[in-house]
Amino acid sequence: MHVYVIGAGVTGITTAYFLTKQGFKVTVLEKEKSPSSQTSRANGCQLSVSNAETWNSWRTLGKGIKWLFDPQAPLVINWTPNYKKYKWLFDFVRNIPNYEKNTIKTVQMALDSQDAYEEILREEDISYDRMDKGILHIYRSEKEFENAKRVNEIYAKAGLERQQLDWQGVVDVENQINPEGIIGGFYTPTDYTGDIYKFTTQLANILKNKYGVEFLYDTEYKMHDPGYIWTKRGVGYKYDAVVICMGVYSGLGIYPIKGYSVTINLDPQSAITSPEVSLLDDEHKIVTARLGVNRLRIAGTAEIGSFNKDIREDRIQPLLYWVQNNFPTVDTSDYIPWAGLRPMTPSMMPIIKRDRNKPKTFYNTGHGHLGWTLGAGTARSCARQVLMAHNSLQKY
Repeated sequence: MHVYVIGAGVTGITTAYFLTKQGFKVTVLEKEKSPSSQTSRANGCQLSVSNAETWNSWRTLGKGIKWLFDPQAPLVINWTPNYKKYKWLFDFVRNIPNYEKNTIKTVQMALDSQDAYEEILREEDISYDRMDKGILHIYRSEKEFENAKRVNEIYAKAGLERQQLDWQGVVDVENQINPEGIIGGFYTPTDYTGDIYKFTTQLANILKNKYGVEFLYDTEYKMHDPGYIWTKRGVGYKYDAVVICMGVYSGLGIYPIKGYSVTINLDPQSAITSPEVSLLDDEHKIVTARLGVNRLRIAGTAEIGSFNKDIREDRIQPLLYWVQNNFPTVDTSDYIPWAGLRPMTPSMMPIIKRDRNKPKTFYNTGHGHLGWTLGAGTARSCARQVLMAHNSLQKY
């Protein structure tokens, strides 16, 4: 059975991996010239079960309205008329009653994904600047800290254990941080970080060289009929099943939420005073990840607007200011900015399903800001769906 995977980001590559392990012949189509070129290129690099809270809540909505009048806010919205954008916002609000249920489900999916990544790493030699020092959520606001305690109760229902810390506990975990104003935090030692780009590109090479997976880069598909994928160049490829892993280009009500990051190249002194423990500032929606000795990734902000991937300096500067305030001895002058489009569903839940109307078509997409965290788990689940469908057809 020949399965085509469309998209070579982290979800597409891990899906191709688990399909290959199920015994399928796999071909990957990617419109870019290499894997991991879009959303999987330079995200926050956290594999963070502790960041699995969905955004659909009245509290988030209230903060979003307040942020409308602050150009430096974590969230900005481009109000240029667009039906899909307003439909997405409307459906986002409609999903507020599902907040707790979906948060619990997302945590459980993230825990399963941790197991799926370990399954890959037990068999494959991949070096991706992994840092097993946990993820530390920090708080300088009593209101934010009290809300974090309520969120922690939901996490506990899903099976995630976190350590509540006072300000001294925060400093004990990450002693390079400026302690001024910190009142507490939550620490998840089982979370970790790693360079998503390194992981994805190395796994793609392993698929090609070890397992014989074919990669068709610079190949943008136009449509697929039952049994054939047609590219924009008019070339047709015959398939037995196809898995759509196209992020924001997957359809299904997914809308792009732009996020930004900076990768700071650390000089020797900054390498000493930069954080090694991954941080998440809930109030400012900013995350950090140490990538090896000489790089520090800072990511955050959300911009609801369009498919535009232009890098706005006014969205990059708050990330640098955050570093300067929290780690004042770190030199931020040498950095690489980046912007990518997170594929968000209105419910904040990824889509892993078989198309009812096209039984040979499957989806693994819509992971939003948790593509790195959830990718391997949903890939394994999707591959199992394809196998079950194949086995059911073999009976007849």
